[in-house]
Amino acid sequence: MVFFGRPGSRGGSRPRKRAGKVDPEGKLREKLRAHMRKKEVEEWQQPTENTHFKAFKHGHKGYQAMESQVPPPKFPSTLASFVLVFEIDPEWDPDEDDIPDGQEPPQSFAKLNMQPLLDKLRSADMIVREEKFGTYSKGTRECFALVSISEKRQKQVAEIMGMKLRMKALDDEDNEIKQGGAWHPFKQHLAEFYEKSSEGTLFSSCQQCQIMEFMLNERDERAMGPQLIQKEACEPGNTPLQQLVKDQRIKGYFYLHHMHKQDWLEENWVNTWANKQPIEDIREYFGEEIGLYFVWLGYILTSLWVPAIVGVMVFIVSMVAAGQSGSTDNPFNPLYAIFIALWSIMVRAGWERLETTYQYQWGTVDYEEPEQDRTEFVQNVKTYKRLNYISQKEEFYPDPLWRYIFVFAGFLAVCALIAVNILLVLLIEAGKSQIQEFLGLEHAAGMVPKVLGASVQATVILLMRKAADIAFGYLTDFENWKSQEQYDNATIAKRFCFGFINSYFCIYFVAFMANHISVFGVDVSCPEHKCIDYVEWMIGVIFLSNILVRYFTTKFYPPRRAPEPKKPGQKEEPPEPADDDDDVDKPPLQEAIETQHGLPDWESTMDDFTDKLIEIGYVMLFGAAFPLLALIALIFNIIDLRAHAKTVLSNYRRPEYSSAADIGTWKTIMDIFSIMSIMSQCAYLGFTTRALYYYFPGMNTMENVFYVVAAEHLLLMLKVYMDGHTQEPDDSVKMAHERREYEKNELLSEKDLFNSQTDVLFYTSDDGNVHVVGPDKGKDGKDGKDKKK
Repeated sequence: MVFFGRPGSRGGSRPRKRAGKVDPEGKLREKLRAHMRKKEVEEWQQPTENTHFKAFKHGHKGYQAMESQVPPPKFPSTLASFVLVFEIDPEWDPDEDDIPDGQEPPQSFAKLNMQPLLDKLRSADMIVREEKFGTYSKGTRECFALVSISEKRQKQVAEIMGMKLRMKALDDEDNEIKQGGAWHPFKQHLAEFYEKSSEGTLFSSCQQCQIMEFMLNERDERAMGPQLIQKEACEPGNTPLQQLVKDQRIKGYFYLHHMHKQDWLEENWVNTWANKQPIEDIREYFGEEIGLYFVWLGYILTSLWVPAIVGVMVFIVSMVAAGQSGSTDNPFNPLYAIFIALWSIMVRAGWERLETTYQYQWGTVDYEEPEQDRTEFVQNVKTYKRLNYISQKEEFYPDPLWRYIFVFAGFLAVCALIAVNILLVLLIEAGKSQIQEFLGLEHAAGMVPKVLGASVQATVILLMRKAADIAFGYLTDFENWKSQEQYDNATIAKRFCFGFINSYFCIYFVAFMANHISVFGVDVSCPEHKCIDYVEWMIGVIFLSNILVRYFTTKFYPPRRAPEPKKPGQKEEPPEPADDDDDVDKPPLQEAIETQHGLPDWESTMDDFTDKLIEIGYVMLFGAAFPLLALIALIFNIIDLRAHAKTVLSNYRRPEYSSAADIGTWKTIMDIFSIMSIMSQCAYLGFTTRALYYYFPGMNTMENVFYVVAAEHLLLMLKVYMDGHTQEPDDSVKMAHERREYEKNELLSEKDLFNSQTDVLFYTSDDGNVHVVGPDKGKDGKDGKDKKK
C-alpha cells in the first residue's frame, strides 16, 4: 500500500530541490494521486459483487454493509411479549402487477391507523416488533405488534406498582436458598437483593406482561405510559385497551406464552405422571389464583388414596357377603361409613391448614382483593352515579328496585328448576316401577331394571345441569352486581343450590324415601324393601356418566374462540383455498402467535371448581354405599389433573395475572359437604343398611335411631373442634415465616438507606445500575454527593 504523508511527517519525506529543474519524483507523486482518486471514484460508482462493502449510489456519502455481512436480528428471549392484533386491508401490500404504470400504490387506511399507535408505544420507551405473516390475498387478515419493555423500564414501573418480589436468602456459607426469602415491594436501589425468577430474569414473564398492561391501560401517570387513547375518550368502565377494541382500532390483545417456559411446563407438568406438580413454577407463570387451584386439585387427589384403599377391601368383603347371603350388608359397612364421615371432616380441616401454609409462603397473608367495578355494571342502564359523603367522590350504584326484583326472580328460578328436577325424578321412578310391574319384574332383583333406571336418571341430571347453567348466567347478568367477587358468589350460590338437588336427590330418594311413600299412586318401593343394591347401581352409573361425559367433552371438543362480530355492511367472504405454503414448516414464533391468536380467552376456575366439588361430593355423601367410588374417583383425578394442566397451558390463551389468598366461597361449600357427609352416613346406617344389627342384634327401631343420632352428634362436635384448631398452620411454618421477616428487616435496616425526601434515584447507563444522589450520600457512605447502591 502506498502512503502519502505531509512533507516532513512520518509518512513522507521532504523532496530535494535542484536549481532550474522540475523534480521528477514530484510529478510521479501527482500522477499516482490522480490515478488513486480516479480508481476510487470508479469503484464507488460501479461496485462489484465481490467487494466486501457495497457503496451507495452517486450523490450519497458513506458505505453500507452487504446483507450477507449483517447478522440476522435476534430478539432476547428474556423479554416477554404483549401482543396487539391489528386488522389489515387489501391496500396493505398490493400486487405490483395490478398497479398501472405511473400511478402510486393505493393508501392503506389500516396502516394509517396502526402507525400512530406504534409510534406512541415507542415514544414511551417500549420495544415494538411488527409481525405480518403472509399477504391479504392468501387469507391473512391480521398484523401482530409484539410489545416488550427493557429491564430498566420494568424496574421503574414495578416500583410504582408496588409489585412484591421475593428477596434472596443465604445460608451460613452465603449460598442462595431458592424460594427461601421474604416478600417485599420492589425498590430499584435494592434490585440486587431480590431473587430472580425461574426464567433467569428479575421479573418473570407473567410479571412483565402485568407491567406492560399497567402501562398500556394508564393505571398511574407516574409510569409515563404511551397514552394510546385519552382517558376522557374512554366510555365509563372501559380501559384504554378495551376502548381501542370497541372502536375497532385493534382487533384484540393477549399475553404471549413464554415459549421456553411453556415447553418446560409441558415436559415437567403436563406429560409427567409420577412426579409432583411444580407448584412454584405454576404460581410464577399464571399467578396465585390458578396456582391455588392446582394445589387444591393435588390435595384432593392425595386425600383420595386412603378411602380408595380401604374401600377396595370393604368391597371385597361385600362381594363375599353377597355370594353367601344375597345382600352386600356386612359388619364392615358401619365402620366404613364412620370412616368416610371422619375423612370428610379431616379433608376440610387439612385444606384450611394447607391453604394458610401457602399464604405464608407466597406472601398473601394480608392480601385483599382490590375493589373494582365491573365494566358490565358501570355500563348498565340501571346503574347510576351518586356522591359518597365520606370520600367526597362520585361512585356508581345499582338501581335498588331493579336489584331486588331480579334477585327475587333468581330465587324463584332456582326453586322452579329444583321443583322440575324433583318432578322428573319421581316420574322416572314411577315409570320404572310401572314397567317392572308390566313385565312381571316387580319382585325381581335383576340388573336390567336397575341399570335402566340409573341411566335415565343420569341423562336427566346432565341435561338439566346444562340448561340451568345457561339460565343462571342470564339471571346473574340481570342482577347487575358491582364487583366481580359479588358476581361470582351469586353465580356459585345458584349453581350449588340447584346442583346439589340435581346430582344427589335421586339417590337420596331411593335410599331413604322409596320404601315409605308412593308416587302418584304408584308403589316405588324396592323388592323386599332392600334398596341397597339399587342405590349402589345408581351411584356407580351416575358418577361414571358424569366424569366420562366431562372428560370426553374436554378431550374431543376443546374450547373455541367465539366468532368475531361482523362490521356494518360487511359481507361474508368465501373460505380461502388451501395454499401449498401451508405445508411448509413455519418459524416457531409465527406458529406460536397464530395458534394462540385462534384460542379463546381464559375466564376463571369457577366451572372447574363446580364440577370437581360435585364429583367429590359423591364420595363424601355416598362412599359407604358404594365402596369402589373412592377408587374410581382417584383414577379419574389422576388422569384429569394432567388434562386440566393441558387445558390451561395449551387450549386457552395465556391467562392474565390474578392473585388470591384463598379459594373463597368454595371453602364454605366444602364445609357444607362435610356436614352433609356426617348426616348422610348416619342416615345410611339407620335407614338403608341393616349392618348395625351385626353389632346390636337385639335392638329395636327406636334404639337404632338413638344410636344413629348419637353418632351424628358426636361427629358434628368433632367437626366443630377440628374447625377451631386448624385455622393456623404448623409452628414450623410460622417460625420459618418469622425468620424470613426478621432477616428481611435486618437487610433493609442495613441496605435501605434511601430517603425519599432528600435523595434522588437515577441511572448512569443502560445496564440498570442505580445511583442515589443526596446531601449526605458519599462514595464512602458518609459524606459527599454520590453513592452507588
